[in-house]
Amino acid sequence: MQECYASLAPMRLARALAQQTGDGLSMPALGAAALRNPEPNFFVLGSKSYGRRPHFFMRSGFEQVREAFTLITGKADLDLYKKAR
Repeated sequence: MQECYASLAPMRLARALAQQTGDGLSMPALGAAALRNPEPNFFVLGSKSYGRRPHFFMRSGFEQVREAFTLITGKADLDLYKKAR
């Protein structure tokens, strides 16, 4: 896996995080493309995905899980938290 030498986060996500300013509460979702790695269907999610950056919040982790499942399934309208009937 390619890691940023400075933050130890995956390269694409590290680039996206470096462009963000402010604290973690004001950070928007970075999108599914930032989660992709050269290894197919391999995703680094959660606090490890932020490397050494201290601005990880569980909300970001939940968004990452949603985005990863969207990439895996190919369904843009995927809602993991929708109640089954």
